[in-house]
Amino acid sequence: MEKCEHCEKLEERVAALEKIVAESTESVDFVKGLREGFNEEFSTVGTVNVSAFPSERWIKMSLPDSGSFLTAPYNGYFIFQAISRSSNAYISLDEPDGIATALNAFTVNQNLWIYLPVRKGCSIRVTHQSIQTTNFAFVLSDGNR
Repeated sequence: MEKCEHCEKLEERVAALEKIVAESTESVDFVKGLREGFNEEFSTVGTVNVSAFPSERWIKMSLPDSGSFLTAPYNGYFIFQAISRSSNAYISLDEPDGIATALNAFTVNQNLWIYLPVRKGCSIRVTHQSIQTTNFAFVLSDGNR
């Protein structure tokens, strides 16, 4: 299946977003970096719905047990940042429909971060192993401000 131009653009910009966000240690900085990254990287893409971008509002959450499900309270993004405690550490967020994001560690003390866009009412599964959580939050989309 061929990807649309906007999907390709998104994949190209993920590396830029990782650079902005990966070094953040505070949820506020993490959310701000995510939002600024989206605004900067997509300012030239005229057909992207800006109301779906991350807003400045977020809900700090406790990390659930691995394998637990959470329901999105609004349209937005689950964000997950952790530090690996072993070389087989990992973090993952996935939806039953098959949309997923995951990251495996290669070393101890590696900074891991992922995010998953979700619609209000959708359930996601959170899985993790051998990590110390630094941030786990839900970021509301701009349209929910």
